[in-house]
Amino acid sequence: MHDRFQSIILWALVLVIAPAASAHAVTDLPETSRYLLLLLHVFGMILLFGNIAVSSLWMTQARKTGDRAILFYATKTVFRADLLFTLPGLILVIGPGVFLVGGVEDWARASWAELSLALVAVVAFVWLTQVVRYQRKMLHVTKEAAELRIGLSEAFYYYERRWSLWSALVTVLLLASLYLMVFKPHLWGPAV
Repeated sequence: MHDRFQSIILWALVLVIAPAASAHAVTDLPETSRYLLLLLHVFGMILLFGNIAVSSLWMTQARKTGDRAILFYATKTVFRADLLFTLPGLILVIGPGVFLVGGVEDWARASWAELSLALVAVVAFVWLTQVVRYQRKMLHVTKEAAELRIGLSEAFYYYERRWSLWSALVTVLLLASLYLMVFKPHLWGPAV
């Protein structure tokens, strides 16, 4: 199940990136189309940051209770929220973002976009391989504790710390990507 889940997400990201990466410049698009792409792009970032903030708050509050049933419910909800908000957020950031930068020839002059896309790709990789991994482990441990009515094992707290660490890295990388998208600094190559 886990491998199938990762494959589905990976293919969803590839299906968005591949056509966008080979796109020609969108400067020929009507201004309203460019604004729609920009709106989708910004909305994707809002989904990502919103879900990160709510998930962190949700888990922090649930952890304070120490109640295994509440922690199970919170972990399950955070996992579902990632599927409903993080995955679409990543797709909306990457797809329209690549189209907004334009064709391949424009990428050579947009070093900020190259770095920003690389950071978002790392975010997607870390989310898929680490954040989701520890969410699943937390979900398993809390479900077992809630069903058997036993205390949480130390494994839960270990997984929760790892989840928090990887989530913090994702947040920092997204903030760096957001900075690059807003300020568009020239980092290398010919200037735009």
